[in-house]
Amino acid sequence: MFCPNCRAEYLPGVVQCSECMIPLVNELPPEPEDKYTEVLSTYNAGDIALIKSILDDAEIEYQIEGEYFNAILLQPVKILVLQEKVEAAREVLKDFDLKYLGLSSNE
Repeated sequence: MFCPNCRAEYLPGVVQCSECMIPLVNELPPEPEDKYTEVLSTYNAGDIALIKSILDDAEIEYQIEGEYFNAILLQPVKILVLQEKVEAAREVLKDFDLKYLGLSSNE
């Protein structure tokens, strides 16, 4: 079973992606043509919520990688946007101050 959004593979019997909260499929669809680029990474859940809000308000499509696993795996959460929206995302996030364990702006 696979998540059609984040493309994670799951064991048989799992029916929903724990990251994306959408139903799994038996086979992955073809790779999307749109490519996403990381614009920010952080460990802080508060930062993630604010970043989502800022990007939603700016109507910039994004993906969050590792949001529900960062505490378990101790890896940062990555905020990704479509390549053609990278500059717009960086512009709206330029004054955002990562709190506590914030990592990077990936410029």
